[in-house]
Amino acid sequence: MKPVSQPLNVLLLLTSICAIVSCLGPLGQLHYWFDLVSNFAVQALLGLIPVLLLACFRKRLGYAVLFGVVCAFHVYNILPAWWPAAQHNTDTHDNRSSFTIVNSNLWMANRDHERYLNFLNAQNADIVVFQEYTELWSNYFKAHLTDYPYRVEKTKNSAFGIAIWSKHPIENHEVIDFVSKKIPSIRADIAINGQVLTLLGTHPIAPVSKKLFNNRNKQLEMMAEWATTIDSPLLIAGDFNITPWSVFFKKMVRKSKLLNAGDGHGLNPTWPAQVFPLLIPIDHMFVNKHLKVLSFNASGDVGSDHRSIVATIALE
Repeated sequence: MKPVSQPLNVLLLLTSICAIVSCLGPLGQLHYWFDLVSNFAVQALLGLIPVLLLACFRKRLGYAVLFGVVCAFHVYNILPAWWPAAQHNTDTHDNRSSFTIVNSNLWMANRDHERYLNFLNAQNADIVVFQEYTELWSNYFKAHLTDYPYRVEKTKNSAFGIAIWSKHPIENHEVIDFVSKKIPSIRADIAINGQVLTLLGTHPIAPVSKKLFNNRNKQLEMMAEWATTIDSPLLIAGDFNITPWSVFFKKMVRKSKLLNAGDGHGLNPTWPAQVFPLLIPIDHMFVNKHLKVLSFNASGDVGSDHRSIVATIALE
């Protein structure tokens, strides 16, 4: 046996195990660990491709076939990020019917307020949805962010403070506690040039235990059911603590009949902002049939552990 064969065999065997594990996301309904695995589909794909090429070069056909099948599985799941839905286009619209919205998880530990403010001012957004919105952030914005006269906020000195700031009038609003008063969401009806947009800002809990996993999934299911009751322009934005490759994400989209606003605009990963190799898309916007997504992208580093997402959307 050639000296190189033993290390190669170990590499191929370990990679085979990891490759198989990376495909267990569809079993997420059985255990939350499987769902967590599904979040790192891109990392699994990028790590597998060089080993696939090595297996082909070394003529290890069985391994090459296995790795090829796993790569195809991940490509199939990731592809919608570049495949626009029918409602996602760049057709010309009357500028009066479109608006720009920013969603930002501010990170309650972030003290670089000026850096974030500079980012937000550069976007010239019509509407901003905030998560991890504390009294400290609220006081800073009220002193320095003067272009948004209409506001609804639920401050908390925890990860679940939330707010909506708008340049357009907020006609009605309510705080909705889908699963707990500790995890509020905000609904706001915003008048935009003669039409009314229903906006829901939300922040389901991170699924770091079985209990919190079930909590997050229950909130996703309740929001999906709630969305079906809205037959007017509807947008849901927030830090969802879930990626598009999760079975629970797909279930929410199917049940709500909403579209992922990010589809067709690339991956746009958002968290963890400071650890590039681990970045995954967990901040999202969803729209119903009365809205068209004209653009969608994630920001650079704005001081938070999340990148913000920015979209331009047209009212039909």
